[in-house]
Amino acid sequence: MKLLPSRPLFLALDQQFQFRQKRKRFVFWAIFYVVVVASFGSIITNKIHAVNTKLIPSGQISLTATKVQYNAGDTVQVMLKNDLRATINYNNRCPQEPLSVYRFENSIWSRVHTTIDSSQCVGQPKQITIAPGTSYTVDYTKWAQLFSAPGIYRVAALANNYNGLAYVDFDILAPPQKPATPATQIIYKNVYTPVYVQVPVPVQQSQSQSPSTSQSTSTSGSTGSTGSTGSTGGTTGTRNRGDN
Repeated sequence: MKLLPSRPLFLALDQQFQFRQKRKRFVFWAIFYVVVVASFGSIITNKIHAVNTKLIPSGQISLTATKVQYNAGDTVQVMLKNDLRATINYNNRCPQEPLSVYRFENSIWSRVHTTIDSSQCVGQPKQITIAPGTSYTVDYTKWAQLFSAPGIYRVAALANNYNGLAYVDFDILAPPQKPATPATQIIYKNVYTPVYVQVPVPVQQSQSQSPSTSQSTSTSGSTGSTGSTGSTGGTTGTRNRGDN
């Protein structure tokens, strides 16, 4: 009995088995790579399709301030207007400031921050929605500390799907200086009040009254003298002569 012919047959079967195994592995890895490549291709295709179909907003978002210059202590308000065809949303960051605030110092724009008590945020919406063609006013009354120092300030707003940057600049002026109060000068001046005293003045007799007084005195003297009596008697004697 000869066994030599069975060995070549065994080798042939073994080679066929190994060949089939290699082919199976090749097919498996080929399918695996095809699936992986197809998956990556699908993801990339979706991304490209999403970018190509992305709506580019037309119009713009603008920011305007109620004043060009504010005095220190004034209420700062800015108005955000949506001129896009799509609705924009802003997250309410309370207790932080609503929109980004910058101050121009040392030739650069520096971001300034402040926070308020969280209790003041109760009842506020978490997101602010601005419809197309509408405006929204941002009030910084609660965050007035941001603008306490005089200088140039900027408020900026960023929106999704919008490449531009909406911002507005304004000035904060120093409070006006009060005029210096002039020193009070008291001038003393002696005031003399005249005192009037009535002094009796002697009345002098006029010259027309002096002769009358002298004549009256002379007549009285004549009446009392003998000559006067003689004159009277002479008059009587004349009458008696006339009667005779």
